[in-house]
Amino acid sequence: HYLQHENERQLDGKARECKKAKNRISSKQHLYASYVEKSNPVSRIAFSSCIVPGQRRTRQLWKHVREEFKPDLWVWLGDNAYADGTDMEYKRDKYNDVRRDEYYREYGPIADPQIPVTGTWDDHDYGHNNAGKRYPCKDESQREFCNHFNIPRSDPRHPDHKPRSNRRNGIYTSHMFPIPDSFRKDEAGQEKGGGGVHVMTLDLRYFRDVIFSNKNRRCRNPKYGGGANTELLGKEQWRWLEEELLGRYSEVKIIASSIQVLPPYNFNWDVNNMCAYDGKDRIFMRNIYRVGEDEDANSQQHESRKERWSNVPKERARLLQLAQKSINKGMAKVVIFISGDIHMGEIQAKRMPASSRGGEPQTLYEVTASGLGKMRDSDQPNDNRVRIRTCDRAGDGRFVNECIFPFYKNGNKYNDCTTDAVDSSSSSSSDDVRNGERAWCKWRDSRWGFCLPESEELVPRKRQIVSGKSCGRNYHQACGIDHIYGGIDVRWKQERIDLYLFTPTKDKVKDGIFSRVRIPFQHELKEENHSNIFTKDTDTKASKKSKTKSSKKSKTKSSSKSSTKSSYDAEITPEPSPMYTYSTSDNDMHTDRPTEFSYHLLNSMAPSDSMILGESTFPSESSSSFESMALSSSFSPS
Repeated sequence: HYLQHENERQLDGKARECKKAKNRISSKQHLYASYVEKSNPVSRIAFSSCIVPGQRRTRQLWKHVREEFKPDLWVWLGDNAYADGTDMEYKRDKYNDVRRDEYYREYGPIADPQIPVTGTWDDHDYGHNNAGKRYPCKDESQREFCNHFNIPRSDPRHPDHKPRSNRRNGIYTSHMFPIPDSFRKDEAGQEKGGGGVHVMTLDLRYFRDVIFSNKNRRCRNPKYGGGANTELLGKEQWRWLEEELLGRYSEVKIIASSIQVLPPYNFNWDVNNMCAYDGKDRIFMRNIYRVGEDEDANSQQHESRKERWSNVPKERARLLQLAQKSINKGMAKVVIFISGDIHMGEIQAKRMPASSRGGEPQTLYEVTASGLGKMRDSDQPNDNRVRIRTCDRAGDGRFVNECIFPFYKNGNKYNDCTTDAVDSSSSSSSDDVRNGERAWCKWRDSRWGFCLPESEELVPRKRQIVSGKSCGRNYHQACGIDHIYGGIDVRWKQERIDLYLFTPTKDKVKDGIFSRVRIPFQHELKEENHSNIFTKDTDTKASKKSKTKSSKKSKTKSSSKSSTKSSYDAEITPEPSPMYTYSTSDNDMHTDRPTEFSYHLLNSMAPSDSMILGESTFPSESSSSFESMALSSSFSPS
């Protein structure tokens, strides 16, 4: 990047000349969301970030977006073009290249019929790597952003908006989409007030202070906006966001952030490298404790210097508690963050503790989808990632690891946590494991841990679908894949929301991965009808026993005592099967045709009408429940 030490240069205030753009703007334009906001209900939202045009495999991704998921809205999450520098003509050319991309024009949002778009920017389309408020060409860059998204002059962010006094610095905005006509009345027949889906796109660049010190401790001085004064959004944007979250009612609120929100601070990296750090037991650390985290939290261990909200704990705590308060105040039934930046995908959930600022405990969710021609091929720990089943490390009481299924012990295969006693000669297991007193699993190779009771999982296993693993150890992390997009499907009739990661392409090494998490609006989901999709019987035995104790590092006894030794279990396998045989609740359906993307199977239970991708498309709201991408991971040993 042209600024190798951008933090020092920002602090010194060194300006660079902004070269104006003179070349033409491509005639192929987006349909910006504000043109259809008041008339078009939104139920399905697709999103991604970090695009490199001209990638052949992108064609399959955009085709999947348009023909399979069929979104009502596409949200760009930043790095919408790689155009670092102060040359606006170069930036305009890079934006034009994206809209001229043959696959984007054939199936992307810009193709006919157009898919409405909105979005935010990140560092590489805004200015340069990790750029913030000291970037000298931010107003000129804002003009090119508006040109790229075809934002109308009536929008206060447009540089030609009149009157001039109403113009907005920064590109943050919101869209309130109506509820579909058939679901606008409640059970009593009364018209619902407020909106359906409320999308807010944040600006993490225009007002952002320096985050990383680069051994320049001046950035921790409040004089330079550091220490406890370090900001990400700026005062004006915070006032706007509070009004959006606490003053406008909607069924669902979606907050688009170019960088990740829920991953905790990575204490594997020295806090003295953070500009926001103001000393032990002061504002930096107090705001980490405030959201229920501590020094043992873990995220992105191998790549410490990544931008994310947790680098400024005070700003992150304020955002999370504001979202929590929005739900508790009755202004939304659920709040979901969507983010990009990191060239991989993951689905996350975090339970916010009760507080005077946020109110009662609430669960917040995040889907990260990043990389259209970019990828990161490394395992990235994240304590707040959704897990199939959660365990600790050999009884340490920290339930942040994910069980890996199937695992094997004493010649038995297990697809769920088990209380089966292990060989008493095993020196690596505690007495509770050897005696079968507590449910346990393996989470990496020969490492074991006690399982968190299913009732305490933020997302029950029966509401998850996974298709395998990529380069990491977690099922809801897609890495080492260069075409990833996320999806949110609001199911108004069932009062639930499905969160998706899609990778509808495959490279020479790995199959595309897919995962889904199903969450309720605000109350518990109705029990779903599950049936065995395989025609071959399974031999499963289970027993239940309730023994629970609560405390952070006390022994936690599982609420379910189960042993699963199956003669035939669907599992995550290195090579996908070219043939599937499965049945529904109404009639048997068989196929000897390989699925289009050959998805792996995790285990042997699915909703009664589950189908393999290529044999079913996403149904209309009026149709029954579906799963067209993969088979369910809702295995039940009973």
